[in-house]
Amino acid sequence: GARGAWSVFEIEKRPGAPTPPHTHAWDEAYYILSGAVEMMLGERVFEAGAGTFVRIPPNTVHAFTGRAAPGTRLLTLLAPAGAEAFFADLDRYASSEAPDMEKVIEIAVRHGVRPVLDGG
Repeated sequence: GARGAWSVFEIEKRPGAPTPPHTHAWDEAYYILSGAVEMMLGERVFEAGAGTFVRIPPNTVHAFTGRAAPGTRLLTLLAPAGAEAFFADLDRYASSEAPDMEKVIEIAVRHGVRPVLDGG
């Protein structure tokens, strides 16, 4: 695609590691390379295993939790490009076993990710 139209990278999700409900303005999709995640997408909750493609339209509430040991590998696609800076900042900070959620939320908000608390 055109320069800056989208970005692609791989992430690994540890078993039990949650990504809390949130929204953001960019389009996001995941292709599960190995393992499995429990995915919440809007009102739906489902398990997504290897070979599953999940698209998350902009401003859709979503969350997911790793379900497979040693971890789940996800190919991540973002459009437009640029949001990968959020993932890079988060990875630098949250690679510890028990990250400070206040710091994680501060990083998220700085990058335009809006946490959704108590279901909305």
